[in-house]
Amino acid sequence: MKPNILFLLIDSLRADKCHGDKKSSIIPNIDSLIQQGAYFNQAISATDGTFTSLGSILTSLLPFKTHISWFHNHSKATKFFDFLKNNGYHTYATVPNMPFFPNLTTNFDDKDITDGNPYLNLYQGAGEMIVQRISNTNKEPWIYFIHAMDLHGNELPQKEFNDEHYGSDDYERRLSSLDAWIGKILEKIDKEKTLIVLTADHGEHIHDLVMHPEYIPSVHKIFKNGARFVPDFLSPTGLKLFVAIRTMASKIRMRRYRQELNEDEMRTLIQRGAGTLYDEVLRVPLIFSGYGITSHKIIPQQVRHIDIFPTIMDLLNLPLGEVDGNSLLPHFNNEKIDELPAYIENVSAIEQSQGNTIGVRMSTYKYYRARKNPKENVTLFDLINDPDEKNNIANSNPDIVKNMEKILVGFTNNTLSESTKKLSRDEKRRSIKNRMRLDVISYETDSD
Repeated sequence: MKPNILFLLIDSLRADKCHGDKKSSIIPNIDSLIQQGAYFNQAISATDGTFTSLGSILTSLLPFKTHISWFHNHSKATKFFDFLKNNGYHTYATVPNMPFFPNLTTNFDDKDITDGNPYLNLYQGAGEMIVQRISNTNKEPWIYFIHAMDLHGNELPQKEFNDEHYGSDDYERRLSSLDAWIGKILEKIDKEKTLIVLTADHGEHIHDLVMHPEYIPSVHKIFKNGARFVPDFLSPTGLKLFVAIRTMASKIRMRRYRQELNEDEMRTLIQRGAGTLYDEVLRVPLIFSGYGITSHKIIPQQVRHIDIFPTIMDLLNLPLGEVDGNSLLPHFNNEKIDELPAYIENVSAIEQSQGNTIGVRMSTYKYYRARKNPKENVTLFDLINDPDEKNNIANSNPDIVKNMEKILVGFTNNTLSESTKKLSRDEKRRSIKNRMRLDVISYETDSD
């Protein structure tokens, strides 16, 4: 009997706010999934934006291969859903009414495309839709894809969770509210015959919604209401106008913030796609729980978004075509496998097909630079000695930059060769030797 699959994707959920000592939210249901399953605490998104990230998750291909952007190539993302449907799966979804999702779910057996202001949160009705659909679904096996927007949008936490008990800021209180609905959803499924996958498309810089330079709920409301009366072919024009107004408002606020806030506070206001690739926007939770997961594990080794569906297919014992990702199943069986570098890039602007920054992340170093000019915006962080990524050490470490650039070129040349994979392993060993030589205290990986 094939298992059901519940795929929970929470927009903008940071890994450090889901698990670890930086978490102040009350999330017993996510905690339970972790305690009953496998949690990867160094899962890396390919990009810092929704559509390009989902393109990589749902195709297991790197972003520059899918060319998925705001309005283009969305049909490519149906790859695994179509494959599962051809193998007897019934396909369901509850997703927001954004350009990507109606196209993604065109061939689904049934779906709810939700409208809100600007998004319909779980507590505003989307959660009840999900509970009712699962309760009324008697066709198995099924895959249910859920994209929850409760952390990303122009909504403060619902009243009962708007309290310091549920988190130190708006972001974590909204996460507490979202978790309560995850619990209601999980009550409706049989975990023994359902594989549960929970992850995020990307992380986020901001914590306090009201402080966000793009927080303009009145403009969101006007454009959301107007979209109901605008023909589909005009939607790109409307979105560009909305972004122009939002950008103008953001610039005015940012001028004021620069006079009032310190460096760390200003960093929380960075916009995704602006040219930086901090872990706040790339490091996401990844949980596998339920069917096929027999013991609790916290796995510290770096993995990638592109590894998710190869893992699902491996658990289902279904064949897989040519992809860039690898199955993570060996981790569940306590097998040791080499850590691979993760390709990373900025999300593109609406009018562009590609973002302006590309790079490579390893558990030891992160390197990125301008897409078109390898000498521009060159950034290198030592993630072990500088996990908060405050010191760009590129100028003082040309050899490491050179080696990281070789890995990046291996990706962009459409293949990561065996020699480049070996290079990434050698770089990790070199980093360890350097730190030992300098008598630098090594860090302890969270294994709680």
